[in-house]
Amino acid sequence: MKKNIMLTLWLALPILVVAGLMAWIFVSLDKDKLMADAPPVGAGAGDTGNANAIGELLAGKDADAISLANRAKREGVAVDPREWIGGITLRLPAFAFTGDHDSWMLLVLKDGAMEKFVFKPSRDAPDFVEVYFPPGRLSGAHLYAVDKDPILVDSKFVDPDGREFKALTIERQVPGAELNARATMVIEFEMDSVYEHSP
Repeated sequence: MKKNIMLTLWLALPILVVAGLMAWIFVSLDKDKLMADAPPVGAGAGDTGNANAIGELLAGKDADAISLANRAKREGVAVDPREWIGGITLRLPAFAFTGDHDSWMLLVLKDGAMEKFVFKPSRDAPDFVEVYFPPGRLSGAHLYAVDKDPILVDSKFVDPDGREFKALTIERQVPGAELNARATMVIEFEMDSVYEHSP
C-alpha cells in the first residue's frame, strides 16, 4: 500500500510542479498593467517587418502598404495621407459652414470630373463633421468644402452670391505611433469658414 502511494506521488510530481508554477505566475501578475507599458524589444519590436504578408494577402490587405505604413511610424517619416492603407477621414469644424446643413458637402475634382460627398456629424468630436475616403481615392484631386450649391467661375468655385470657396490642402503627415496601419487617418482642418474670405 505504501509503495502504491509513493509511486502515485512520484508519477504526479511533474503535474504538481507545473501546476505550482502556473499558480505562482498567475498570482505574481500585475493585472492592471500586464506589460502594457513595456517598450517593444527584440526582433519584431512592434513591427513584424512584413513577416505576416501571407496572412495580410489572404485577408485582402496590401502587405507592402502595411509594411510601409509601419516603417513610416517607426522612423517618423511623413507620408501622403491620401495613400494611407486604412483610408482617410477629413474632419472640419461645423461652425465653418453657414448654409443649410443638408448642403454641407465636399467637392472632389479629379480627372475633369466633379463629385459631391455629404459631410456627416463626427461620432468622436461633436462639434465637427467628417467624410471618409478609401486609400488612393483622393490622389490628384482638388477639394472644396461648400455649404451652398457651387458655381464654377474663372476656375474658382463660388456660391450664388459670388463668394469664393476655399480650397482644402492635405499636407504630408508623420503618422502617430498610436495609429494602427489599418486604422483610418483623421485629418482635422482648422478653419473659420469654408469661404476664402470669412463673411
